[in-house]
Amino acid sequence: MGFDGHGISGDPKFVDIDGADDKFGYQSGVVTSSGIVIDDGDAGFTTTGTWTSVTGSGANAGRGGDYLRAPSGTSTATWTFDGLAPGIYRLGATWPNTDLNTAATYRMNVGGKLATINTVSQYYNTPNDYQADDGSGWRQLGLLRIEGGTLSVTLTATGDGRATVADALRLDRIGGDFGADDDWHLQSGSPAIDRGDPATLSVKELQPNGGRLDLGAYGNSAQSTVSAEPLVQVLSPNGLEKFEVGQTVGIDWRSAGLLGQDVVAQINSGNASVAVGTWVTNAYQVSGNVGANGAAVDVNGVANAAPAAVYSSYVYAANGVGQSLGYQIAASDGTYKVRLHFAETGGQAVGARRFDVVVNGTNVDDNVDIRQRAGALNKAYVAEYDVVVSGGTGIGLDLVNRTNTAAILQGIELVRVNEEGWTRRRWSCR
Repeated sequence: MGFDGHGISGDPKFVDIDGADDKFGYQSGVVTSSGIVIDDGDAGFTTTGTWTSVTGSGANAGRGGDYLRAPSGTSTATWTFDGLAPGIYRLGATWPNTDLNTAATYRMNVGGKLATINTVSQYYNTPNDYQADDGSGWRQLGLLRIEGGTLSVTLTATGDGRATVADALRLDRIGGDFGADDDWHLQSGSPAIDRGDPATLSVKELQPNGGRLDLGAYGNSAQSTVSAEPLVQVLSPNGLEKFEVGQTVGIDWRSAGLLGQDVVAQINSGNASVAVGTWVTNAYQVSGNVGANGAAVDVNGVANAAPAAVYSSYVYAANGVGQSLGYQIAASDGTYKVRLHFAETGGQAVGARRFDVVVNGTNVDDNVDIRQRAGALNKAYVAEYDVVVSGGTGIGLDLVNRTNTAAILQGIELVRVNEEGWTRRRWSCR
């Protein structure tokens, strides 16, 4: 964007941070006449322990010409602000410029719950973060979100052995509309849609999701922004490259929703650290163990086989009839083909390792015997099952032992079925 006269200009449509009313939930400006000051001795101010009233002058006068001073110990001073409207508030403190505690600790409680703690130095440290219309200098203690009710602030006279001063606190409401309509979802047409890492899963995004992760807070979530469908996306060249006449240039591209089916997830089961091409590291596993083997797996002649390296790791259930390994894949609603990738790499004879395949609580395959179905040891076998996901349930997958020897699994593929893909569309070229 912005590199030439034909680039995108104006609002890039990432998110609508100020909402329909064009007001930010938080602004730096203070609401006019919103300041509430509670000085020592005012209503809303209380103490425990031993505090001495001191009358000063000049820089040591304190707010209103006096302040309270307590020796190092357990004495406390508390300021309570009642009847506050919802909003973001700035809290400030003032004290005289003198030889005081270097570790004065203020505890801020909103609605009876601790919100934050701020430890500041009062030692010859005149508050000057900001000035208010009352002429005092203030040290900002924090920005606090208050949803209505009470703010209480307690200062404890513990610290470095020096005295602690309790003077005035000031509370100002910050401008904005409290963010009620601010929207951090990607807007339709945003260049951040389908621009995440292609190797990161996006199966939880709403359909159509472009088959690629959205940037931002809602990538791979049910609150993602839907993509155009069908979609064709050029991966390279992707901008600012320079080419010479006669140079051969390769073009990499991907599509989603264009064909009758899209592979939307390839999970290298058992491998938590190494991706294999487009096969991502193990994800969504909820039960079972992880293993690896050094056997070379034959994938020749096996339809839809994964790369041979995928079969070098696996997940497995505990031994024992009825034990299981499981996955809970957060796939969005739609129609899928679930491909499971197996190889008998443990040297088991026919009949020794058998298990059932259960998808979303339904037994879809009984007595799976990898050695028997593959026809040999260390030979890839791929099983495929049709699954309809609805109601936000995702895909629950369990392999349940029928024999004492544990079920194993090397890889999972999810293939999304596009009802309006190539087989249903009419295309013409001009």
